[in-house]
Amino acid sequence: MQLTLGIGHVELEKLFDELTPIRIHMTPTDEDRRWLELERPESIALVPDRGVRIVTRGRLRYAVGGLKIPATIDRLQLLLTPKVVQADSFAHRLAFELTIEDGDLAHVPGLLDQAFVGVVNEALTPRATKMVWSFGQALTKSAILPERLEPLDRFSVEVTGGTVAVSADRVTFTVDLTAGVSRKKPRPTDDAS
Repeated sequence: MQLTLGIGHVELEKLFDELTPIRIHMTPTDEDRRWLELERPESIALVPDRGVRIVTRGRLRYAVGGLKIPATIDRLQLLLTPKVVQADSFAHRLAFELTIEDGDLAHVPGLLDQAFVGVVNEALTPRATKMVWSFGQALTKSAILPERLEPLDRFSVEVTGGTVAVSADRVTFTVDLTAGVSRKKPRPTDDAS
């Protein structure tokens, strides 16, 4: 059994308009020391088999020692890559990796520009940002059935896997599920036990 969700270009534009402007803190502590701020996207494009490319601008603040270095980002090209990851047989997750593909920091030489990109990309991994949805846990459910449905006990749905695909016109997320019913006993009986 499969459950499929498709998100087209128009829905993605609306979603990114709602998500931005946003400040992404690059460390779990000292939140005001290192961050990346993204403005509303100038363009959004679906890149088949890769992800969603976003072109925007923003600001960056990075701290080296006690020195806080602010920078204006005139142009920033990011790739948001959705992927299904599995920590174990039950931990199916949809992770979103955000990677800077290209950027132009105002008044910052190109060599230093690339050094910032590497550091920021490391801070934008799904592990660092926690941009992960545990869909296996969220969608695996079991419900007790009413006693009137003798001798049934429970109805269960379990996630067995998932995939995500990016085409030229949509992002498609598919969840593989199994469903089952458990019984208290094999057959209904007339006895009162």
